[in-house]
Amino acid sequence: MEKIEAGIRSGSAGAGELQKAIKEAQAGTQLLIDKQKELLEGYQQILDGVSSLYHEYKLIQRNLNDLSQGLSSLQGDLEKIGEDHPELKNDKTYLTAIEKSKQSAGAVKQLTDGMNTLNQNLDSINTKFLKANNGFDKLILKQEDLVNGLNQVSQHLGKLENGLNQTAEGQRQVIDQVPALSNGLRSLNSGQQQLLDGFEGLDT
Repeated sequence: MEKIEAGIRSGSAGAGELQKAIKEAQAGTQLLIDKQKELLEGYQQILDGVSSLYHEYKLIQRNLNDLSQGLSSLQGDLEKIGEDHPELKNDKTYLTAIEKSKQSAGAVKQLTDGMNTLNQNLDSINTKFLKANNGFDKLILKQEDLVNGLNQVSQHLGKLENGLNQTAEGQRQVIDQVPALSNGLRSLNSGQQQLLDGFEGLDT
């Protein structure tokens, strides 16, 4: 019976050690979650900055497109004037205006093309940051579920440890009563023997 008690107490100690290990794992996971939340916050700030920059550049792009259309319209008007007034084709001021409008239209087109490429790159970066942030959110949620699960296991192990300790204590009380029970059985056996001896004496 003492071996049984020792086994129960060993099981209780094992449950306690396992509970301790789970609590350490729980604390480590929670620390990891906290760090990931800090990292996620940093990513979110970068994302906010990229999004703001993206919208500003989109506005510039729209303005450049408007400017390009305006210059194209101006160039068309100048060419129409030249067609209506052929004498202007030898006018230096008119020829300079035509040349400058073409140069300006070409420069604006280059800027517009560059802004289009830049905005496409910013849009791609913005999308990747959004995916990364969503991935972090999902990872943190799963890890928080893990912490909650570990907490439940830890609580069950605590109850198991308490139950095993109570069982071991009950076993100890039984062991403590064994000598008294043994003495009682011996006394009962002695009394029975005396009673038998008395009955045998009656027969004689």
